[in-house]
Amino acid sequence: MNLSDRPEAGCTLEELLQRILPLPVTVLVESTAASALFVRGTLIAGPGEGLPDLSGGILLLAGRGDVPQIEASVREAAERGFGAVFLRAGASTTPTVLRTAAEAGISLMSFDSELNWRELAALLDTVIESHWAPSDGGPAVGVEELYVIADAVAATIGGSVSIEDLSQRVVAYSSVPGQRIDAVRSEGILDRSAPHDPGDRERYGRILRSDGVVRFERDGDELARAAMAVRAGDLPLGTIWAIEGEHGISARDEAALRQGAQLAALHMLRARSPFEFHHELRGDALRSLIDGTGNADGARTRLRLRDDVPRALLAFGFGGAAADRSESSATARAAQNVARQITALRPSASITVSGGVVYVLLADDHVNSAASSLAESITGIPGGRERRRLFAAVAVDHDATRPLTDLRAEADDVLEVLVARSDRSTATLRDVRVDVILRHVAAELTRTPWLRDAEIARIFTASARNREIAGSVAAWFDARFEVTRAAQVLQVHPNTLRYRLRRFSELTGVDLEDADSCLGVWLQLRTHSGVRAS
Repeated sequence: MNLSDRPEAGCTLEELLQRILPLPVTVLVESTAASALFVRGTLIAGPGEGLPDLSGGILLLAGRGDVPQIEASVREAAERGFGAVFLRAGASTTPTVLRTAAEAGISLMSFDSELNWRELAALLDTVIESHWAPSDGGPAVGVEELYVIADAVAATIGGSVSIEDLSQRVVAYSSVPGQRIDAVRSEGILDRSAPHDPGDRERYGRILRSDGVVRFERDGDELARAAMAVRAGDLPLGTIWAIEGEHGISARDEAALRQGAQLAALHMLRARSPFEFHHELRGDALRSLIDGTGNADGARTRLRLRDDVPRALLAFGFGGAAADRSESSATARAAQNVARQITALRPSASITVSGGVVYVLLADDHVNSAASSLAESITGIPGGRERRRLFAAVAVDHDATRPLTDLRAEADDVLEVLVARSDRSTATLRDVRVDVILRHVAAELTRTPWLRDAEIARIFTASARNREIAGSVAAWFDARFEVTRAAQVLQVHPNTLRYRLRRFSELTGVDLEDADSCLGVWLQLRTHSGVRAS
């Protein structure tokens, strides 16, 4: 459909500006007709260039120009029927330029972002075209083009190429004859989702933090890969992955991957529905803050975070088969369903999905009760056909001083404990603090095994009799050092327990009457999976 074929009713300039929020657009001059003006398309031109007639058009004034050239372009845009002019922040917006726009009756906007002009045009056109978009259920604008891009990159590099969104969902993939491919890529194509792996967060973090191509060496049956972030200016949209050819990746291959990422960004931006664009922008901003990637100040601005408003980060995750790599596609579907439920209950929440975990950011003066209420509401909803149990961890920052990377680490810790214990559906750190501390201690003792007492560690691998002695010490600790109570639990005579305690001291050289020594023993017993009160 051409611009001239479109009906006059459509998107007003005011509606357009509302829909592209929270992108940093400043209205410098607002035309008195802005609320009633229907915008119909965009045009990129430099200062001083001739303009066509375009009723309801938006002029994106790119390139450098002096004040007289900018004033002339603003006047000509108004004469040609344009309704607004966008300038890059920092351009010459002198009082005379502002006065020229006001006198010409045209709105003047300042745009401050790393989005380039083509990307901004794609975003604006997406919102405008949504008013004339057909509702025939066909593929989203730009999706078919992504397959063409994947094929073109694969033809150059020689390996299979996939394009993923930020939820690691495969949105397009190559099908070039003879391309190199492995089982992991084949599984991702079939499931339409990259298989989850414990190292995903680190790998995707590296890619999204980098401006260039990131390489991953061959790992077992998984062939070597190169990847790059798909980004529209400072806005991450996804990733593009290529299995390297037989002889690695050349400078020509890297250039093809870089160009593929740039082209994919335009089409992925166009494919986004304007009706979900607000939530996606906020979700992208939240992901960058909890991952510690991207422009933190820009993300905070998009989320409208204030230093005087408490905030809470919730992490919703699944127990049971959710951790199984082969169940990644089902997990992703279940996570997206949870995200939709949260959107319905808390439309103002910022939501992102990462590795099968749904993260939700709330910010208001009553965030503590609001977070608990949301956690209980969502986990109380019956599960779908995947029949996984849902857990929710809540991390609250009352003073709004902690970085969101810390809140995520806290929420992840609590969620891991909830899934492991499976005795409750929701919790805060206060509820499971000891378990979280013990998990960290266990991880540190695994990383630095020399911190463990060798004599105590030897008991765990010694005879069944010695393991029974270690279990008796654990029961004594659980009974708060009361021999009679511990003996009842163990169903032995108190003297038998006293003997086992003495024997433990003889075998390990540990004085069980010393508080610090008892603490060291208790930590080692509690963090050894084979020890039970016995």
